[in-house]
Amino acid sequence: MPNPINVLESILYKGRTLEIEGMHVWGASPIASPDGRIHVFFSAWDKNAPHAAWVISCKVYHAVADSVESPFEVTGCVFEGRGGKAWDSWSIHNPSVTCIDGKYYMVYMGTDGSSLSYDQADLSQHILEMQEKGEFKVPEDAANAPASFNNEIWGCYEKLVESKRVGIAVADSLDGVWTRLTPADRPTVDVGTMDAWDSVVVSNPALVKGVDGKIYLYYKSWDWQSWRECHGNRKYGVAIASSPTSIFEKYAGNPILDFEFLGHNAQLEDACVFVYQGAFHMIARDMGIKNNSRGVYMHSSDGIHWSEPETAYQSLAYYSNELSQGLEREGRFERPQVLMQNGEPTALFCALIGGQYGTSTSSIFTLKLKGTQ
Repeated sequence: MPNPINVLESILYKGRTLEIEGMHVWGASPIASPDGRIHVFFSAWDKNAPHAAWVISCKVYHAVADSVESPFEVTGCVFEGRGGKAWDSWSIHNPSVTCIDGKYYMVYMGTDGSSLSYDQADLSQHILEMQEKGEFKVPEDAANAPASFNNEIWGCYEKLVESKRVGIAVADSLDGVWTRLTPADRPTVDVGTMDAWDSVVVSNPALVKGVDGKIYLYYKSWDWQSWRECHGNRKYGVAIASSPTSIFEKYAGNPILDFEFLGHNAQLEDACVFVYQGAFHMIARDMGIKNNSRGVYMHSSDGIHWSEPETAYQSLAYYSNELSQGLEREGRFERPQVLMQNGEPTALFCALIGGQYGTSTSSIFTLKLKGTQ
């Protein structure tokens, strides 16, 4: 195994960013341009829509700043659902942008609601009405769920979640136009067979050029049994190609990260993968390996076999005395994304519920490595 980096002792919390009135903001994928400016590509949807609109009407927006700690100026929406009956017709979510051989690639998750009996606005409104009654929520024990769990609106939401797939877009400039590489009838990485570990979704992607020159596309998935029993046990696999425009082949040994054996539905999600000092490094969100409020760090020499997870970051309360607003999922950093500058990891962006508008925002840690462990 390569030398690990000490993320926990190297980060400094700087607070929230991208607090946008009238919008839910989820995460931000940071990347530095040749002129030194910091660009971020983030998921966002209307404040008046439910949080569940991340699979209904989310779009990708672009913002830019002179430095990580400078104010970000939003330039506008740069990527949205394709429409029609495409696999990514409705929502575009969780973008991650990287530069490979002089071009910029955005890997993203898309959903398709074209077969539903509701349009995007109607479905959002029905979900809001259910939320007001306290009915729109995932029960802890799906097998013994109340009758409201199996209603038509919840079923539409589940079908959208089940439609999640992954695609890639390309641009010559971070300020430029994004062009889909993935056709409308076939995602870049699709689900496996009905009995496969990745039979339900392909989601939360990360794209990186490996130390061997190959392109690694990491993705989250779960199987139908865990989806029915506990709303999914999230595991990670990888698909590999010779270039971002080539066909990605799933690694035969998938899943490469599986913590179900620990019990208590232990899992992880939101993996960000980057290459540093000739090795692969990953920061992800813990979902029961130890607790749901921390991030985890792992490293690998080949991008396949990973070290045991260590703590990468704690919950918001560890870093800030920000007052609670009583919001669901409040206080935990999600969707970690690393900023690389001149080959060095320099900042960590995370999604965070709350903020001055009571929605969700991005947040920033600076990252100054303090050596290996």
